[in-house]
Amino acid sequence: MRGPRLLLGVDASDSAARPGSAALLCRITITAAVLEDLRRQLRESPGRVVELPAGLRRTAGELEVFAIPAAATSARALAAVLRFAALPRSLEGISHHWWEGFDVPRGPRPRADVFLYEGRGCSAAVLCEGRVHPVQEILIAGPRMDRWVPTRTPPDLVGGIPEAGPFSRYIGALGGEGVHGRLRALRVAIIGAARLASLVAVGLARAGVREITLIDPDLLEDHSLDAVEVPARGSCGRPKVDGVRRSLESVAPELTVHALPIGAEHPRAAAACARADLIVSAPDQNQARLLAALYASAHLRPHLDLGTGVFGEGANFVAGADLRLVLPGDGCLLCVGTLDLARRHERDWRRQRAGSLRSLNALAVAHAQFLVERFLVGDIAQSVWFQLVLDRHAELVARRMPRSREPQCACCALAGLGDAAAGLAELPTDAARSGPSPS
Repeated sequence: MRGPRLLLGVDASDSAARPGSAALLCRITITAAVLEDLRRQLRESPGRVVELPAGLRRTAGELEVFAIPAAATSARALAAVLRFAALPRSLEGISHHWWEGFDVPRGPRPRADVFLYEGRGCSAAVLCEGRVHPVQEILIAGPRMDRWVPTRTPPDLVGGIPEAGPFSRYIGALGGEGVHGRLRALRVAIIGAARLASLVAVGLARAGVREITLIDPDLLEDHSLDAVEVPARGSCGRPKVDGVRRSLESVAPELTVHALPIGAEHPRAAAACARADLIVSAPDQNQARLLAALYASAHLRPHLDLGTGVFGEGANFVAGADLRLVLPGDGCLLCVGTLDLARRHERDWRRQRAGSLRSLNALAVAHAQFLVERFLVGDIAQSVWFQLVLDRHAELVARRMPRSREPQCACCALAGLGDAAAGLAELPTDAARSGPSPS
């Protein structure tokens, strides 16, 4: 059954989000797969200019341009154009001022030009309403989450290992400062602030992430004090996000935390997810989980989803966790992890739950953070779904689950549309998942 249309981001018609006379902070986001295909085309046809449809994310001072993957149904929302060409080595290093020597389009639809270098790196500019804007960075959404600042030599993908100092042992385990630098640069939006989500937030904060947004409308109840990462006193009856924020600030004083005591469907929550580099979902409600998937698809964001459950008793006891890391342009939760909306009446997992275990949640979160770490190293190049199952004898079985890709997936069809995805998706009113619910 279809429900009401829900907002997926800032409406592109918002006058405060229109680029005009003020300078814009511009970013271009492209998936690793699309970039690799572009390089192949430019190698095969030297001198060619490849043009791609593009989506936009606009705010009062920011403009982000998304390269729409070919699989997305983008014909209905061509908000911008992206053009790519290979730049001869002799011209590498030209700045955005180079474009000022040519006629600049005066129409409202932005055009972004990217000149790729022979190796990593590029020159780029955004042309909009008669002005040339510099591009602050190119985000390559995929394995490593590489970032290029136009005209500059990109940082080493691996980097050195410090002998001592903060994070030195962690950096050594990751392989180098380049990996840790990419982790620290992530802006993370977490939908949920309960048992699982709060553990994720603390883990990422201790790892060095510098900006986290918490999204959860619920108040903290006394039955959650044993497992939610909040101060022991003065937290009950207050928004969960406020308690978790205080905990995060105590373990990572340099961290910027945005606490939003609102639902995932709220426009401010949508805008926070659109701005994030990584979206994490561990909510109590499946509607919020599905919204996270839609936000991630529309803005080409990696999406980490977690859920745990404890079921049965005695000989029938089983504890399990579902972990999904969905890469931009490579499916969504409807394709990876069977977020099957038709199964609600076959099996109501919430009624069957026996309770919650902090030990199980910690196991799931540790595995999930390891997934993010290996993703930033570059070892995870496609979307993955893992199930962890523990029996009453504490025997652990980890399974890599099969995944599918629906050719007509409505969520994947939003890939890269950005603000234009607002109002295009109809969400079912009885969203449910086929695995354990988050604890």
